[in-house]
Amino acid sequence: MYFPYIRGRQFDLLALRDLVEKNLLHDHIVPIIEPVSLSSTLVSTITQFNARKHPLAIIRNPEVGSFSEEFGAFDGATGNVSRKQDFAAEMLQPFMLQALIMNNDLPGVLSAVTESGIVKQDLVVVLNDRDMLKPYQSLFAPDAPRFTVIPDEGVFRRNITTNKVLLTDSFQRQERNADYSQKEDEFFSDAHLYYRSEGYVGFADYSIIGDSYNAAGFAPYAVAIHIVYPA
Repeated sequence: MYFPYIRGRQFDLLALRDLVEKNLLHDHIVPIIEPVSLSSTLVSTITQFNARKHPLAIIRNPEVGSFSEEFGAFDGATGNVSRKQDFAAEMLQPFMLQALIMNNDLPGVLSAVTESGIVKQDLVVVLNDRDMLKPYQSLFAPDAPRFTVIPDEGVFRRNITTNKVLLTDSFQRQERNADYSQKEDEFFSDAHLYYRSEGYVGFADYSIIGDSYNAAGFAPYAVAIHIVYPA
Protein backbone atom coordinates (compact mmCIF):
# COMPACT_ATOMS: atom_id res chain seq x y z
CA MET A 1 0.00 0.00 0.00
CA TYR A 2 1.09 3.55 -0.70
CA PHE A 3 0.65 6.32 1.89
CA PRO A 4 1.48 9.73 0.38
CA TYR A 5 2.23 12.09 3.29
CA ILE A 6 0.79 15.50 2.50
CA ARG A 7 0.66 18.77 4.44
CA GLY A 8 -2.93 19.96 4.17
CA ARG A 9 -2.48 23.29 2.46
CA GLN A 10 -5.23 24.68 0.24
CA PHE A 11 -4.04 23.52 -3.17
CA ASP A 12 -2.85 20.12 -1.88
CA LEU A 13 -6.31 19.48 -0.46
CA LEU A 14 -8.03 20.65 -3.63
CA ALA A 15 -5.86 18.28 -5.68
CA LEU A 16 -6.74 15.34 -3.43
CA ARG A 17 -10.42 16.22 -3.47
CA ASP A 18 -10.39 16.42 -7.25
CA LEU A 19 -8.66 13.04 -7.55
CA VAL A 20 -11.12 11.23 -5.30
CA GLU A 21 -14.13 12.92 -6.93
CA LYS A 22 -12.97 11.56 -10.31
CA ASN A 23 -12.20 8.10 -8.89
CA LEU A 24 -8.53 8.46 -9.84
CA LEU A 25 -7.12 7.14 -6.55
CA HIS A 26 -6.42 3.41 -6.41
CA ASP A 27 -7.87 1.54 -3.45
CA HIS A 28 -4.32 0.82 -2.25
CA ILE A 29 -3.47 4.54 -2.02
CA VAL A 30 -4.25 5.96 1.43
CA PRO A 31 -3.21 9.62 1.79
CA ILE A 32 -1.99 10.81 5.18
CA ILE A 33 -2.89 14.47 5.68
CA GLU A 34 -1.14 16.58 8.30
CA PRO A 35 -3.59 19.51 8.40
CA VAL A 36 -2.21 23.01 8.73
CA SER A 37 -5.56 24.67 9.54
CA LEU A 38 -9.16 23.77 10.30
CA SER A 39 -10.35 25.10 6.97
CA SER A 40 -13.58 24.52 5.07
CA THR A 41 -11.47 22.90 2.33
CA LEU A 42 -10.12 20.35 4.81
CA VAL A 43 -13.65 19.45 5.92
CA SER A 44 -14.99 19.26 2.35
CA THR A 45 -12.05 17.05 1.32
CA ILE A 46 -12.74 14.62 4.17
CA THR A 47 -16.44 14.69 3.29
CA GLN A 48 -15.68 13.77 -0.31
CA PHE A 49 -13.44 10.87 0.71
CA ASN A 50 -16.24 9.58 2.92
CA ALA A 51 -18.77 9.97 0.13
CA ARG A 52 -16.53 7.92 -2.19
CA LYS A 53 -15.79 5.41 0.60
CA HIS A 54 -12.06 5.87 0.12
CA PRO A 55 -9.76 5.53 3.15
CA LEU A 56 -7.98 8.65 4.35
CA ALA A 57 -5.77 9.26 7.41
CA ILE A 58 -5.90 12.60 9.21
CA ILE A 59 -3.26 13.50 11.79
CA ARG A 60 -4.99 14.75 14.93
CA ASN A 61 -1.90 16.38 16.50
CA PRO A 62 -0.08 18.05 13.59
CA GLU A 63 3.29 19.68 14.25
CA VAL A 64 2.98 22.34 11.52
CA GLY A 65 0.49 25.12 10.97
CA SER A 66 -2.26 26.34 13.29
CA PHE A 67 -4.73 23.45 13.23
CA SER A 68 -4.37 22.48 16.90
CA GLU A 69 -4.84 26.06 18.12
CA GLU A 70 -7.80 26.63 15.81
CA PHE A 71 -9.48 23.36 16.76
CA GLY A 72 -9.23 24.29 20.44
CA ALA A 73 -10.48 27.83 19.82
CA PHE A 74 -13.48 26.93 17.68
CA ASP A 75 -16.36 27.52 20.08
CA GLY A 76 -19.58 29.45 20.11
CA ALA A 77 -17.76 32.76 20.44
CA THR A 78 -15.94 32.33 17.13
CA GLY A 79 -19.02 31.67 15.01
CA ASN A 80 -17.30 28.65 13.46
CA VAL A 81 -18.44 25.96 15.88
CA SER A 82 -20.28 24.17 13.04
CA ARG A 83 -17.00 23.56 11.18
CA LYS A 84 -15.48 21.89 14.22
CA GLN A 85 -18.60 19.78 14.62
CA ASP A 86 -18.58 18.83 10.94
CA PHE A 87 -14.92 17.84 11.17
CA ALA A 88 -15.53 15.72 14.27
CA ALA A 89 -18.54 14.01 12.68
CA GLU A 90 -16.70 13.22 9.44
CA MET A 91 -13.74 11.83 11.36
CA LEU A 92 -15.98 9.18 12.94
CA GLN A 93 -17.05 7.76 9.58
CA PRO A 94 -15.91 4.19 8.72
CA PHE A 95 -13.35 5.13 6.06
CA MET A 96 -11.50 7.70 8.17
CA LEU A 97 -8.27 6.65 9.87
CA GLN A 98 -7.19 8.54 12.98
CA ALA A 99 -3.47 9.29 12.72
CA LEU A 100 -1.18 10.52 15.50
CA ILE A 101 2.40 11.77 15.56
CA MET A 102 4.34 10.13 18.38
CA ASN A 103 5.50 13.10 20.47
CA ASN A 104 5.24 14.38 24.04
CA ASP A 105 1.68 15.62 23.47
CA LEU A 106 0.40 12.27 22.22
CA PRO A 107 -0.91 10.80 25.52
CA GLY A 108 -3.45 13.61 25.91
CA VAL A 109 -4.54 13.44 22.27
CA LEU A 110 -4.68 9.64 22.42
CA SER A 111 -6.95 9.82 25.45
CA ALA A 112 -9.35 12.15 23.63
CA VAL A 113 -9.36 9.94 20.53
CA THR A 114 -10.01 6.71 22.45
CA GLU A 115 -12.79 8.39 24.42
CA SER A 116 -14.60 8.86 21.09
CA GLY A 117 -14.66 5.08 20.66
CA ILE A 118 -11.53 4.60 18.53
CA VAL A 119 -9.33 1.72 19.69
CA LYS A 120 -5.53 1.71 19.50
CA GLN A 121 -5.51 -1.13 16.98
CA ASP A 122 -7.27 1.13 14.43
CA LEU A 123 -4.78 4.01 14.66
CA VAL A 124 -2.06 5.17 12.30
CA VAL A 125 1.01 6.30 14.27
CA VAL A 126 3.85 8.33 12.77
CA LEU A 127 7.01 7.50 14.72
CA ASN A 128 10.03 9.46 13.46
CA ASP A 129 11.78 10.50 16.69
CA ARG A 130 14.03 7.86 18.26
CA ASP A 131 13.49 9.44 21.69
CA MET A 132 9.85 8.42 21.33
CA LEU A 133 10.58 4.71 20.88
CA LYS A 134 10.26 3.80 24.55
CA PRO A 135 7.06 5.85 25.07
CA TYR A 136 5.66 4.23 21.92
CA GLN A 137 6.45 0.75 23.20
CA SER A 138 4.90 1.61 26.56
CA LEU A 139 1.68 2.85 24.96
CA PHE A 140 1.30 0.31 22.17
CA ALA A 141 3.19 -2.84 23.18
CA PRO A 142 0.00 -4.81 23.96
CA ASP A 143 -2.07 -3.17 21.18
CA ALA A 144 -0.07 -2.46 18.03
CA PRO A 145 -1.52 0.28 15.80
CA ARG A 146 -3.03 -0.62 12.46
CA PHE A 147 -0.03 1.06 10.82
CA THR A 148 3.18 2.53 12.27
CA VAL A 149 4.98 4.86 9.88
CA ILE A 150 8.75 4.90 10.44
CA PRO A 151 11.84 6.31 8.70
CA ASP A 152 14.40 4.08 7.00
CA GLU A 153 16.72 3.80 10.01
CA GLY A 154 18.00 0.69 11.74
CA VAL A 155 16.87 1.63 15.24
CA PHE A 156 13.26 1.83 14.05
CA ARG A 157 13.45 -1.29 11.88
CA ARG A 158 14.79 -3.32 14.81
CA ASN A 159 12.19 -2.14 17.31
CA ILE A 160 9.07 -1.92 15.15
CA THR A 161 8.23 -5.30 13.70
CA THR A 162 4.44 -5.22 13.25
CA ASN A 163 2.40 -3.36 10.61
CA LYS A 164 5.25 -0.99 9.78
CA VAL A 165 5.20 1.47 6.87
CA LEU A 166 8.43 2.82 5.39
CA LEU A 167 8.59 6.63 5.18
CA THR A 168 11.26 8.24 3.00
CA ASP A 169 11.93 11.78 1.80
CA SER A 170 12.91 11.08 -1.81
CA PHE A 171 12.73 14.65 -3.11
CA GLN A 172 16.12 16.23 -3.80
CA ARG A 173 15.47 19.85 -2.83
CA GLN A 174 17.39 22.71 -4.43
CA GLU A 175 17.82 26.21 -3.00
CA ARG A 176 16.30 27.89 -6.05
CA ASN A 177 13.80 26.72 -8.64
CA ALA A 178 16.24 27.66 -11.36
CA ASP A 179 18.74 25.13 -9.97
CA TYR A 180 16.52 22.22 -11.02
CA SER A 181 17.42 22.93 -14.64
CA GLN A 182 20.96 21.73 -13.90
CA LYS A 183 19.67 18.15 -13.66
CA GLU A 184 16.45 17.65 -15.52
CA ASP A 185 16.02 13.97 -14.73
CA GLU A 186 16.98 12.05 -11.58
CA PHE A 187 16.08 8.94 -9.60
CA PHE A 188 13.19 9.34 -7.13
CA SER A 189 12.45 6.07 -5.32
CA ASP A 190 12.25 2.29 -5.67
CA ALA A 191 10.54 1.65 -2.33
CA HIS A 192 7.48 0.31 -4.14
CA LEU A 193 9.58 -2.57 -5.48
CA TYR A 194 11.17 -3.76 -2.24
CA TYR A 195 9.03 -2.73 0.75
CA ARG A 196 7.32 -6.13 1.09
CA SER A 197 10.54 -8.13 0.93
CA GLU A 198 11.98 -5.86 3.64
CA GLY A 199 9.12 -6.60 6.03
CA TYR A 200 6.92 -3.55 5.52
CA VAL A 201 3.18 -3.57 4.82
CA GLY A 202 3.36 -0.29 2.91
CA PHE A 203 5.54 2.62 1.88
CA ALA A 204 5.15 6.39 2.22
CA ASP A 205 6.87 9.54 1.02
CA TYR A 206 6.38 13.29 0.84
CA SER A 207 5.81 13.10 -2.92
CA ILE A 208 7.48 15.84 -4.99
CA ILE A 209 7.23 18.40 -2.18
CA GLY A 210 9.59 16.91 0.38
CA ASP A 211 9.54 17.01 4.16
CA SER A 212 10.38 20.71 4.41
CA TYR A 213 7.42 22.89 5.38
CA ASN A 214 7.20 26.64 4.76
CA ALA A 215 4.02 28.44 5.76
CA ALA A 216 4.93 31.62 3.91
CA GLY A 217 4.34 31.87 0.18
CA PHE A 218 6.38 33.91 -2.26
CA ALA A 219 6.54 34.81 -5.94
CA PRO A 220 9.43 32.80 -7.45
CA TYR A 221 11.66 34.10 -10.24
CA ALA A 222 11.46 30.70 -11.94
CA VAL A 223 8.80 27.99 -11.96
CA ALA A 224 9.77 24.31 -11.69
CA ILE A 225 7.28 21.58 -12.59
CA HIS A 226 8.12 18.18 -11.08
CA ILE A 227 6.75 14.98 -12.59
CA VAL A 228 7.19 11.45 -11.21
CA TYR A 229 7.01 8.69 -13.80
CA PRO A 230 7.81 4.94 -13.91
CA ALA A 231 11.19 4.17 -15.43
